[in-house]
Amino acid sequence: KDVRRHMVVHTGRKDFLCQYCAQRFGRKDHLTRHVKKSH
Repeated sequence: KDVRRHMVVHTGRKDFLCQYCAQRFGRKDHLTRHVKKSH
């Protein structure tokens, strides 16, 4: 799990899409934080 999460740093994948503004995130916790702060 930790390795897969860390690989986002190297691959640049952003699989987590905000349903409100279409911004993308590499980690689910970053998306959750964004939604709580911005929407």
